[in-house]
Amino acid sequence: MDSDIQPQIDRLGFDAWAENLFVNAIENFVIPSGRLGSGNTLIEHNDYTVRVEWDSARIGCSIMCHTKDGWKSHEKEIKR
Repeated sequence: MDSDIQPQIDRLGFDAWAENLFVNAIENFVIPSGRLGSGNTLIEHNDYTVRVEWDSARIGCSIMCHTKDGWKSHEKEIKR
């Protein structure tokens, strides 16, 4: 487990931490490039993976993370 993320998860709670990753992924990969069509990206880190998929109607995100309590997942979808 990556020691730099666990204190954040402990402080925020897993779901809030994962929501923050979701927002960061949208800000860093979907919005700047003007990707208004469809696409996807996969972000892999030591102990977590973020998959973002989007099209003209929605943005979806799936996060898998290894925490001190084992593997956790968080999924979210928003309409555009």
